[in-house]
Amino acid sequence: MKKNISEKDVRKAVRDLLKKFGFLVIPYIPGFYGDKGVADLLCCGTVDGIPGRFVAIELKATTGKPSKEQLEFIEQVQARGGIAFIARSTEDVIRHLNLPVLL
Repeated sequence: MKKNISEKDVRKAVRDLLKKFGFLVIPYIPGFYGDKGVADLLCCGTVDGIPGRFVAIELKATTGKPSKEQLEFIEQVQARGGIAFIARSTEDVIRHLNLPVLL
């Protein structure tokens, strides 16, 4: 059974992981972008050998649920060729971005 992990802890772990893989990480600042539902982390990096991929990650605690607006934002990014998903752990990010596991 997984321990309940806070969104704050997920955010720090995911940011650290992305930086290790050379991603440019742009955190969402509430109200700055103006749209409801914008993902918590907006990133740019190499995915599957393709540099410059746009990635939007909605971070959630173990039991957190995305809002309708957050799901719509994910769909909009995906419809435009970007990568967007919900992450509750670094394992989710590794899986969605097909990153090698660091030992």
